[in-house]
Amino acid sequence: MEAASTPAGESSKRLSPAQQKVFQNALPEYIAAKASSGDFAFGRYNLANLYVALNRPKEAIRNYEAALKIDDLFYPAKVNLAMLYNGRGENDKAERLFRDVVAKHPELYDVAYSLGLLLAEMGKHKEALGYLERAAKGLPERSRIQYNLGLLLQVLQRDSEAEEARRCFF
Repeated sequence: MEAASTPAGESSKRLSPAQQKVFQNALPEYIAAKASSGDFAFGRYNLANLYVALNRPKEAIRNYEAALKIDDLFYPAKVNLAMLYNGRGENDKAERLFRDVVAKHPELYDVAYSLGLLLAEMGKHKEALGYLERAAKGLPERSRIQYNLGLLLQVLQRDSEAEEARRCFF
């Protein structure tokens, strides 16, 4: 099981053929061990994260959803599922999940940032602004948020505000 836990995903591609064989032999045992805690949201969540690392999105989605059926308040599963949906272009699903987390956990500024970026990507610029501003205020040390806020303000033709926000980046 220990052999399978570390190299999942991209790092497994760098294994030698002998190491790859050990990894592939250990993987089913590792998955079975994770599945044995599948009655708990964190067990399904961990299994879903493994499937993401293995580039098996259907299994990942199934396990994130199972985690949320067990505990709808387990926001890490919602966030990761939203990120997975966004990566697959299923932005409406991602938006619903991000909105739910931000509404219930306004202190999670990283999630507000992700929602703001998603809304901007979807062309909902005015709505994205509020979330990026919230993230920028909550995480003032994260210059990348300031930069993205500046870019969005520029898109909204609020140039003086954009310049100020981006100045924080540099």
